[in-house]
Amino acid sequence: MGDQLSGKGHNRSERGFTLVEMAIVLTIIGLLIGGVLKGSEMIQQARITATIAQVKGYQAALTTFRDTYNATPGDMFNALQRLPGCNTGCTPFRTDAGNEIVGSPTWQGTWASQGVATLGNAPGTSASQETYLFWTHLVAANLISGVTPRAVDSPLSYEWGITHPSARIGGGFIVGYAGAAAGGGAPGNSGQNCGNGNNAGNNGACRGASAGSTLGIGNVMVLLPSPTGSALATASGAQELSPSVAAKIDRKMDDGSPINGYVLSFGSAGCYTNLAGDPGYDERLTTKVCGLLFSNP
Repeated sequence: MGDQLSGKGHNRSERGFTLVEMAIVLTIIGLLIGGVLKGSEMIQQARITATIAQVKGYQAALTTFRDTYNATPGDMFNALQRLPGCNTGCTPFRTDAGNEIVGSPTWQGTWASQGVATLGNAPGTSASQETYLFWTHLVAANLISGVTPRAVDSPLSYEWGITHPSARIGGGFIVGYAGAAAGGGAPGNSGQNCGNGNNAGNNGACRGASAGSTLGIGNVMVLLPSPTGSALATASGAQELSPSVAAKIDRKMDDGSPINGYVLSFGSAGCYTNLAGDPGYDERLTTKVCGLLFSNP
């Protein structure tokens, strides 16, 4: 009774945390946050590794297809007669078939959108449909999975996981044709007047391989957010990769340079810098301003 009247019992029930208790709680919170961050980092690394494996797998499938059929997938004009499970929907546009170029031979000039037409179960009506049939032929040859080429059965529009493979890192892959030099909106000048490429990164406008640099003559694979969007969009946030992620993929697959080698970068201002003439990914940025282009074998 005396304790209740004096308020001592009430004081004991509302005493605060001791310094030791607070230290323990803060330590636990720190461990939880560290675990979450480490877990996120491990997930991101796993996605990078899986995406690299995808690219290498598709490139190996392309090589095997060529060795087996002496033709380029998507461009094989007699696919109906040579690939199991194909019907007339596997047949590319006759005028452009057989030239070993996937899609339009002038695609590099503007890096325009690909595959905006609805597909059907009839022969192709334009060279651009070869960019979808590239994957259809690889599936028909039992060389890749992860794509459901329903165009051989019924009309559909272009879609990740259906007409084109989705990428583990986000977005997906398209294939098109690039010549030896950079074109408008491409690695090299992104539609800007970059001269010889020495200003890339300095003026904030040019992003990609220096103008005139080799992109790998022939068909190239591009990582994009949309299968029908502008191939090398330069708007901030219009790509799938941050500079840090793009750099990690480039270093694991190639030389780590955004403008040289078999893996090239493109995107909006901020993807990479060219300080003192030494281009490098600006890995401080976390925004998705980078895309990657992979030369096919």
